[in-house]
Amino acid sequence: MTNEKKIIIDFIDYYEHPQKLIEILDGIGDFLSLTKTKYGIEIISFCPDLTQNENYLNSIIQKSNIRDQKIEIITEFNNTVEFLKKISEANISINMRYHGAVLSMIYGIPSINIVYDIHPHYPNKMNYLSKLFNMEKFFINFSEINRDKTKNLLVELIKQKNINIKMKTISQNIRLGTKREYSKIFK
Repeated sequence: MTNEKKIIIDFIDYYEHPQKLIEILDGIGDFLSLTKTKYGIEIISFCPDLTQNENYLNSIIQKSNIRDQKIEIITEFNNTVEFLKKISEANISINMRYHGAVLSMIYGIPSINIVYDIHPHYPNKMNYLSKLFNMEKFFINFSEINRDKTKNLLVELIKQKNINIKMKTISQNIRLGTKREYSKIFK
């Protein structure tokens, strides 16, 4: 994906709510049809469960309106450096996993973060992250996400000027504050 921009997606739910995943992908497809920018799509795995279910994910893609898009499913990485490099190269990320949201924020990648509100512990940490980075607008509950909301959030996301600089600044301030606090504790 040399001259095109990149959208990275990380999913949690594979079997219980396939229609939701199709709606998210359809919203991405609707967004792509509105923009003149060429995007490649990479679906990445944080866990081995996707590695074992790549055929299922391909069947979801085939039922969506992005089936004709260039999509790469990446289920394995050689090491952490390779994984982090892949994340850092994204222009937009769509995250269902907390760690994807955190990494997007740290790297200053404009992102839509889907709060997996049907799981008991995900809302707390994802909502905290949204407040920490003052990005509540781009965090949406899984139970509320649909095709139109996905498209509209992506459109709003690319309209934001300097959103990546804002996130990188907040991330840097958090790191500096943490370092200061640790230096007080561990003199």
